[in-house]
Amino acid sequence: MDKENNDIRILVIGTGGSGRRCLIIRFVQDHFIDYSYDYFYDSEYERKCIELDGEKLFLQIRFFTLYDEYIPREDLHFANEDIFVIVISIINRYGELDEVRNLIQKIKRYKDIDDLRSTTVILVANKKDLEEQRYLSTQEMEMFAKENDMLFIEISVKTRENVDECFYKAIRDYLQKKKQIQLENEKKNKKNQKKKFFGKIFHSKQKKQKQIPPEPKLPNPFPKPILELTPNTYQNDFFQLLNDKTFSDIEFVIISNEKQVESLFVHRIVLYSRNEIFKEFLDKFLNNSDDLEEFSQRYFMKIQKKEEMKEIKEIKEIKEIKYSISQNQTVIHVEYPFLPFYTMIKYIYCGMIDEKVMENPELVIQILSISDLFKVKRLNLIMESLNKKNQPNQQIQSQIQNQGNELTHEQKIEGLLKLEVDFMQNCFSRLVKSGTFSDFSIVGCEGNEKQMVKAHLAILAQRCDYFKSLSQHQMKENIQKEVVFEDIGIESLLMILEYIYSNRFFPPNIDIALKEDNQTFICNSNRTMLELMILSDYFQIERLKRLTQINLSQTLSHEMLIQALHVSKRSNAPFLQQFCYWEIGRNFQKFSKTKNFKKLPQEDKEEITKLRFPPKEYDDYQKKYGNRK
Repeated sequence: MDKENNDIRILVIGTGGSGRRCLIIRFVQDHFIDYSYDYFYDSEYERKCIELDGEKLFLQIRFFTLYDEYIPREDLHFANEDIFVIVISIINRYGELDEVRNLIQKIKRYKDIDDLRSTTVILVANKKDLEEQRYLSTQEMEMFAKENDMLFIEISVKTRENVDECFYKAIRDYLQKKKQIQLENEKKNKKNQKKKFFGKIFHSKQKKQKQIPPEPKLPNPFPKPILELTPNTYQNDFFQLLNDKTFSDIEFVIISNEKQVESLFVHRIVLYSRNEIFKEFLDKFLNNSDDLEEFSQRYFMKIQKKEEMKEIKEIKEIKEIKYSISQNQTVIHVEYPFLPFYTMIKYIYCGMIDEKVMENPELVIQILSISDLFKVKRLNLIMESLNKKNQPNQQIQSQIQNQGNELTHEQKIEGLLKLEVDFMQNCFSRLVKSGTFSDFSIVGCEGNEKQMVKAHLAILAQRCDYFKSLSQHQMKENIQKEVVFEDIGIESLLMILEYIYSNRFFPPNIDIALKEDNQTFICNSNRTMLELMILSDYFQIERLKRLTQINLSQTLSHEMLIQALHVSKRSNAPFLQQFCYWEIGRNFQKFSKTKNFKKLPQEDKEEITKLRFPPKEYDDYQKKYGNRK
C-alpha cells in the first residue's frame, strides 16, 4: 500500500501545562517525562507506523504551542491537518475551556468550515491520575465536547491510561468520515453521468451550436509572500546594558581574597526588578531603614554614596571616568571573588552563563555558594546540576543508566535557562506598568486626550536606536526627560514599550470577531497594527516591524487593504506592500471596480495586474463562454 496515500497528519495542541508534548513522547516513544520539563521536547514532528483494524497507517504527529513568541505561517499548521488533538488538564482552574474555544475558532477559520462535523477533533483531558486535585468534571467536559461536535476522552500520560486509545479513537472517526465523503462523491458522480447521458439525447435533436474554443489552461496561483524574522537579540541587549556605564547608578567595588580591587557598574532598576535580595536592600537603603546596616552586613561590606566620599584620590578617579555616571551613584564594597560575583550579576541581567564558567568545577562551587546566599534560584539549580555532574555518585550513575527517560544535566540546564528568560520577561514587563525608578516620560496623544507612560532611558536606549540617539545628544527631549508623540494612541505606545521591555508581541485577538463577522473590530485591530508598524519603523525596531507585517498578512481585511498599501509605502515596508499587491490581485474583479483602486498610482496598478489571478485571458473566457458550456 502506498505510504504517502496512507499518511494521516495529526496536530496536537492545547493549553500550557496540559502535557501535550509528553503525550506525543508517551505515544511514540513510550517514555514518560514530567510535565514541568515538557518544554525540552523540540522536535518538528514525530512519525509512527501503526496497524489499526487490519490496515497499516503512517502517522505524522506535529506539535504546536499557543505560547511561542510568534509562529509565522500559523495557517499551514491548521489548514493541512487531518486530525486535531486538543489536550487540557483536569487540574487547571482557570481558562482551560476558554482556550479550547479559541482553538476551535482557529480550526474553523483555517479549515474554512462552519462547524466541526466534517473534521475530526478530539478533546483529551489529561492527568486523570490526579483525581484528588480535579477541577474540571467529566460531565462538564463531555457536554462541552458534544456541544462543539468533538470526541472526548480522559487519559493519564503518567500511567499510560487511554494514551493509545485517544489516538485510535480519533483515527477511526477520521477514516469513517473520509469513507462517507467518498461515498457521497460517488453518488454525485453517478447522478452527473445520468444527466449527461439524457442531456446528450435532448441536445442531439436541437440545432448544432457553434463550437466553443477550448478553455485556457489555468496556471498555478502566485505563492503568498513570506517574510523571515530577524534573529532575537533580547538577552544579548541586556548583556550589553551590563557593559554600558552610561546610565549606571550603582558601583560594586569587589575586593577579592587576593586583595585585588575591581569595579562593576550596574543599574538599580535591573537589580530591583530581578532579585528579591537586591529589592529588599534598595527599599531599606532608599527609606533609610534602621536595620539597613545589619541587613547589608549579611551580603555587603560597606555602603556609601560617591558624593559623600572625601578622599581626593578617589574623587579624582571618578572625574576621569569617560561616562556620564549619575551624581548620586551608590558605591557598595563587597568581598567576593570577582568572576563568581560577576557571573551571578550577568545571569540576573540576561539569564546567560559562559560555557567556560560551567566547565570549571571550582567556579561552579563558588557560584553555587553566592547564588544560594542571594537567592538566585534557577542559577542555584543549574550550579547544583553541574556540581552533581562533576562529582556523580554511584547511585546517580546507575539511575542514568537504568532509566532511558531520565533527563540529562544538559537538558535540565537548557530548560532552566528557558524558564529564566520567561521570568526575565515578566520582571521587565512589570516595570512598564509600575514606573519604578522611572527617569523618562513618554506621552501619547489621541485627539484631545493625552496620557503619560513612565519609562527608563537605560532600557529604552539599549533596546531602541531612536532613544539611543536621543540620549547621546543635547536635544530638548533629553533635557526635559520627556518625549511627546502627536496622533499616536496610548494602546500602540504600550504595545511597543511591552516589546522593548519584555520582547513580547501581543496582537489583538480577532478570532471571535471573525466568527461574528465583526468588521468594525477587525478594522480597528488592523489600524492598531498599522500604527504599531509605523511606530516600529520610526523607532527603528526592525524585528517588531516584521512581526506586525506578518500579523497583518494573516488578519488584514479587504476594507483595509488599500489603506495598508499606502501605509506600507510610507513606512518602508516592502513585504506588506508586496502582500497587498498579491491579495488585491487574488481578488482583482472585486477591487478593480472600487473608487479607491481607480485612484491608485499607475505603478501600483501595473504591479497588481502582474499578480492578477485568475489571469485576464481566463476571466474573459468565462465571461464569454461560461454560461454556454
